[in-house]
Amino acid sequence: MAILNNPRIKSHQLPWVDYDHAQKIMGTLSALLTYPKQRRMPCLFISGPESNGKSALISRFSEVYPPRAGRNQPPILCCELPERPTESKFYDCVLSAMCPSMKLPRSASEKEYMVRSMLDSTGVEMLFIDAFERILTARPLDRRVLLNVLKVVINLTEVIVVAVGRPDSADFLFENDEMCSRFHPVELPLWEEGDAYVRLFADLERTSATQSGKQPFTNDPLVAASLRSRVLQITGGRIGEISRLVSLGGDLLDFLEGN
Repeated sequence: MAILNNPRIKSHQLPWVDYDHAQKIMGTLSALLTYPKQRRMPCLFISGPESNGKSALISRFSEVYPPRAGRNQPPILCCELPERPTESKFYDCVLSAMCPSMKLPRSASEKEYMVRSMLDSTGVEMLFIDAFERILTARPLDRRVLLNVLKVVINLTEVIVVAVGRPDSADFLFENDEMCSRFHPVELPLWEEGDAYVRLFADLERTSATQSGKQPFTNDPLVAASLRSRVLQITGGRIGEISRLVSLGGDLLDFLEGN
């Protein structure tokens, strides 16, 4: 969309703002971290369209869970699936997330052993795999291999795997019967008109005003309602784009007039 490619919008970023959909998913993630340790822990798939706050949500969740007492490693590990992923590339992204300066082994089997060993020794409890939709850019054989890799991580470690991606990648994952029994789906939906959206917009507006030191856009309820609806319309209900527009503060009205 044009908003994503607009440098004026990209230059403005708001801090995290809590909202209902995210709080529900964060509650589910928090509950998973209290699940009794065992092989084959329950896993989650967070699906949602692009620019709808998925990466921001997992980043925020990892921030609020500091290292456990007695160790330096946080219990949550976040990695991002690379383009055209393979088994070897998947292990590379996990190992690099655990230790960016590590010299990576050459063979996939060595990498698999190292990943399993380090997941156990470092005490990682939850592994986020962001941009899971990139599995769809892999060759068909590599896709099947990657699903088997996920099974190995789930079956042979005590780590909770949370995949995060677009709905089409969720459809691909849940076409596999074994993955259906391992992953529970949750959705981060697009925003629609309603009380929840009014509250979200007001929270974003207050945060923007605090950050910029400026007053809210307007005190006229009718103008404010029209403004919210226009923002929702041109963003398609994607919270990432809504946030970027609201971050314009007093310049938002001028921006909308030009669009």
